[in-house]
Amino acid sequence: MLKQVPVRFGQQKKPDDIRNICIIAHVDHGKSTLTDSLISANGLMSAGMAGELRYMDNRPDEQDRGITMKSSGISLFYHKRTPGSDDAQTFMFNVVDSPGHVDFSSEVSAAIRVADGALVVVDAVEGLCVQTEAVLRQAVNEKLALTLFINKIDRLITELDMGPDEIQLQLRKVVQSVNAYLVPLIRAHPDDTVEANDVFDPEKGNVLFGSAIHGWAFSIPSMAEMWARRMGFSAAVLQKVLWGDYSFNKQKKVVKKPGAKTLFEALVLGPIFEIYDSIKSGDTDQIIKITTRLGVKVGSKEFGSAGLTKRVMSRFLPLAMTVFPTLLETVPAANQLSPDRIEHLLGSENVGPDDTGLGYHFARCDPEDPTVVAYAAKLFVHGRDIDLGESVLDRIRKFELRESADYAGDKASADSSERHMAFVRVFSGTLRVGQTLFSTGHHLPEPTEVRVGGLFAMMGKDVVPVQAVPAGLVCGVTGISHAVFKAATLASSPVAPLTPPPVMSFPVIRVAIEPAQAGDAAEVKDVLEKLQRADPTVQVKFEPSGEMVIVASGEVHLGQCLDDVRRAMGMKAVLASDPIVQFRESLAAEATYQEAVLEHESVSFRIQLGPLDSTAIQTLEKFKARRDALDAPSVFHAGTGTTNPLPDYQGKPVIAVGPQGCGTCVLTSDVPAPAGLVKGFLAATYQGPVCQESMHGVHVHLASFSCDDEEAMTGALVGAFGQAIRRAFMDHRDQGTIRLMEPIYECGVVTSQTHLGGVHTVLAKRRAVVEFEDMLPGTMDFTVRAALPVAESFGFTTELRTRTSGAAMPQLMYRGYKVLDEDPYKKATEDELEEWGEEGFEGLVNTARRYVNSTRRRKGLFVEEVLVEDATKQRTIARKK
Repeated sequence: MLKQVPVRFGQQKKPDDIRNICIIAHVDHGKSTLTDSLISANGLMSAGMAGELRYMDNRPDEQDRGITMKSSGISLFYHKRTPGSDDAQTFMFNVVDSPGHVDFSSEVSAAIRVADGALVVVDAVEGLCVQTEAVLRQAVNEKLALTLFINKIDRLITELDMGPDEIQLQLRKVVQSVNAYLVPLIRAHPDDTVEANDVFDPEKGNVLFGSAIHGWAFSIPSMAEMWARRMGFSAAVLQKVLWGDYSFNKQKKVVKKPGAKTLFEALVLGPIFEIYDSIKSGDTDQIIKITTRLGVKVGSKEFGSAGLTKRVMSRFLPLAMTVFPTLLETVPAANQLSPDRIEHLLGSENVGPDDTGLGYHFARCDPEDPTVVAYAAKLFVHGRDIDLGESVLDRIRKFELRESADYAGDKASADSSERHMAFVRVFSGTLRVGQTLFSTGHHLPEPTEVRVGGLFAMMGKDVVPVQAVPAGLVCGVTGISHAVFKAATLASSPVAPLTPPPVMSFPVIRVAIEPAQAGDAAEVKDVLEKLQRADPTVQVKFEPSGEMVIVASGEVHLGQCLDDVRRAMGMKAVLASDPIVQFRESLAAEATYQEAVLEHESVSFRIQLGPLDSTAIQTLEKFKARRDALDAPSVFHAGTGTTNPLPDYQGKPVIAVGPQGCGTCVLTSDVPAPAGLVKGFLAATYQGPVCQESMHGVHVHLASFSCDDEEAMTGALVGAFGQAIRRAFMDHRDQGTIRLMEPIYECGVVTSQTHLGGVHTVLAKRRAVVEFEDMLPGTMDFTVRAALPVAESFGFTTELRTRTSGAAMPQLMYRGYKVLDEDPYKKATEDELEEWGEEGFEGLVNTARRYVNSTRRRKGLFVEEVLVEDATKQRTIARKK
């Protein structure tokens, strides 16, 4: 199979025959198992190993944890035979398996960007989950064609012991719940309307049912075609009644509505239920009778052996033979991108004229087009011989590319065992080895000329060198990694970069690392730079103090990054601090404005500081989200020419936004303000007075200003203005309106009724607020959703699984920052002092104060706290007799 890939890649010059799809779902809903079943149909692995091998998971931590952490692609082929003829048309499916864990949402974004359609996998028992909603939002935002696969139907039979009527009811509820979430997403886009093809309807063929672990699947059209031949009905007619409340009268041979048993129960679920029931009972005669009636061949030696259910069901309803034909109908060909999707990819201002613009080339998707346009969705490291004991960074460190001299030809490609590659989708023209292109990106200051070193067909854990990649295909490209940071657009001439995918996962957990040996500091820095280039989400910061910081999106992502760093260092000792959570300093909405004044011989000013209203905060947060997606380096303040997200506030012109030009704090002024005051404002909002965390939702107004020599006093103005802002902020301490903001996770847990109490115990212990709880229809399982503070999430998964004996698996999704409604400087009232005493009141739990003190202590700042010098032991006053 692998030997045929270069030939087929070279011959695949018909975009009509290409489908690019990604498989998306909640964690543990069966994406990788489904991909294994499709791969086994192409002969790359045995059908018996599908679901166990996890072919696309080639990292050691992916195999150990049993979850996908990195998106990976593979090119598969499907031969569609012409009825009444031996001829077959060959279609190529570029399948991208994506992670289901929320920590790796950026990998899902990369997978969605290179695809034209998405196969959404949903567990038939658990239904719509937290991450399912997240990936649906991503797919709708990218305007992909959607197909639903309801997986693990075998669980309804074997675990929940449901009958055919109950299974049909459960499947309907899953479809309805997904549609109930999907339709508002589509309506949220002002230019989009909800059409019939946008929702999931089994009758229309965009819904698949099956069990990936047992290798079988069906759709309403496929079952209608199968039973139409046996019953002498029209397949088109049967397709319209097979999903509804219709029954079949055997005597009159007519379909009527309603009836005691629906056609779906009798014709679709009935045979499946009989196979599972007979194999479970071990009745060989019954198994032979059923398989003979259904036309399934089973060898005599197979009876009683392990895996009999999988062999029988995969022969009765082969999964790949249902999935591939369905995707051919539901996913557009590579040259059939809709105008809406092209405009979304390019941006309305970059589509250009109908006959010459970039949009024209995207719509044609012509391999012969001299205009070459491709998109590098991410960087990754791969090789021909994979050692599962090595991490991504380990391979980068050992086999770093010499970009300028990479690849003299196909022989060099074949001899090289490791390659730092870009994951690329070709939209127009043909990529060739040695070709010169221009790389542009939102993270790059200007177009960079690059030379294509090598091209590779993606085959999961293998990559196969090829000489050319025509439009419509997905491939790996080497020789360009120095000009790709996170993502980039490649073109034969400089063009505007494609719009960045939406940011769904934000890095919120920090860890400071340092080598055990001081002499390894330079090596650690080099490894961190490579990590930042290879990982789409991680942020690496090198502080002026020399501290090296990794910022990850979650505990699992952080563990993966630290593991990669240690492996890349050759298992040298690397010290990591405890996880650090970033807080924000803010004011309560009811806070009043406080004033700070500086009177000096040569300079004087007066400022007023108070809270920003919620409408202005939302405007600034939207701007920050767009800036984060673009990673724009510019800082807004008046006179720089950069975009002003909030031109005025309360009728006063906004001259600066902070911190770092993209936060939620604004500086307004009635008088001209020099650059020194703007820098002081940015510095003060970046490190607030409470615990040197960034400020949030603060309005600073410069009421008056005078200075004898602004240029000579620029440095002094920076410090003086920053200190004035901090004083005015701390004056709210007397009002009790200073607040701390903490990051929050949305936590989703599915567990049984037996362990529900344990789940609530762990959630309550970590200050989580339960927002929703309900029983899953048709089961004894409960789904619980709660708001969990990120600061309390460390070790949460381990404790929850321990408390529930492994019966509960949480999914954490970053939601944003929330005000911790406690005053960290609260003073005791007379009643509290009378009841508790001064020492007793200090011992009461104030979460905000605890966070402030721990943050100040970590940063080496003064901490105002009561130290117990002499403890008094309680004495028993009762006299013992």
